[in-house]
Amino acid sequence: MDENNVAINGKVIIVSKKESFSVIGLMQKLSESEIDARHVEPNLSTLKMAGDNSIPIVYYVGDEIYSNRGAKFAEDLKTFVFDNDRILIVVCEKAEYDKLTEFLPQTAIARSFLRPVDMSELISTIRDGIRGYILPKKRHHILIVDDDKTYMRMLKEALNDEYKITMMDSGTQAIRWLCENRVDLILLDYKMPVMDGPLFYQMMKSDDEMRHIPIIFLTGVQERDSVMKVLDLNPEDYILKSVDEKKLREKLERFFVRRKKKAEEDSEALPNKNEIEALLAELNLM
Repeated sequence: MDENNVAINGKVIIVSKKESFSVIGLMQKLSESEIDARHVEPNLSTLKMAGDNSIPIVYYVGDEIYSNRGAKFAEDLKTFVFDNDRILIVVCEKAEYDKLTEFLPQTAIARSFLRPVDMSELISTIRDGIRGYILPKKRHHILIVDDDKTYMRMLKEALNDEYKITMMDSGTQAIRWLCENRVDLILLDYKMPVMDGPLFYQMMKSDDEMRHIPIIFLTGVQERDSVMKVLDLNPEDYILKSVDEKKLREKLERFFVRRKKKAEEDSEALPNKNEIEALLAELNLM
């Protein structure tokens, strides 16, 4: 029997402004697979009462996203998904997706589908979410290393809703902290006393356990020679300290989207469990 036709007795929450033809059809098909689909409107209070934290959420985005209420829900949904480790699947049109991701980062979305949606593929993805084959998105952890404490506090205030932020005001302090902690990204000041950015960077990249941590340089100097010195070190990127908050968030969002895409491509390039077992069997090593 096809695995996708096996009943799994799971639950899913369908969020939409109204029960459209597509939503009703999806809920009927899920019911046929003995998946309990509960419909709620885009309201955080209602969503919180809809079920426990193991239940995936499917958000059918509608024209409400263009209203203040819809934007507020998207922002609330971002915090709700990150804080409760929820799997979020989004169904929308391209314009709606672009508007949604102004308030809810792509990194919070486990899977997305553009309308008209392939219903069988959507249901298969919901099954994967129920079975635990799709992991919820977590808030990325960023370490800021900068001797300018005022600037660090400003960065933390700008990014704190979307990322977990740790601050260190010296390279030496950061190295010691990283010996026992891990982060998803380091934002590193280029010019610091005692241990400057380039020295910190070189120490990180020479350590087998830390070299994989991506580093983006922060620089307050916009001269071509200074920027070229930063780029010569081959960091993930660099950010001018003069950049406004909106562009800063967009730059970080693009970085994590690129990194996610690369990780997925690398994962697809690796042989899966069945391929490995088949190879071992062929070599009589099972």
